Amino acid sequence: MWYEVYESVVTNWSELPAEQKSEKCMLIFLFILLGIVLMMLIYWAEAYILMKKNTEALVIAGKEIGLEVNADKTKYMVMSRDQNAGRSTI
Repeated sequence: MWYEVYESVVTNWSELPAEQKSEKCMLIFLFILLGIVLMMLIYWAEAYILMKKNTEALVIAGKEIGLEVNADKTKYMVMSRDQNAGRSTI
């Protein structure tokens, strides 16, 4: 399929009217953009899987030496925009 699209774009390029050239250029651009988006999705999926795997390994290694994650004591700190910017009011 991809080869057919490529062939349809490249065949007789110099004989095509300007309107068809612009349409085919748009098609090429969209295929390139789609490829980039797919590569980014694959990259982020792999990074997520790796992070999850490493987190699980860390929890297991911690349990081996007697550490446990206590969800009841785990706290999340929410920083305001001022604190993030270094203008803490504390």
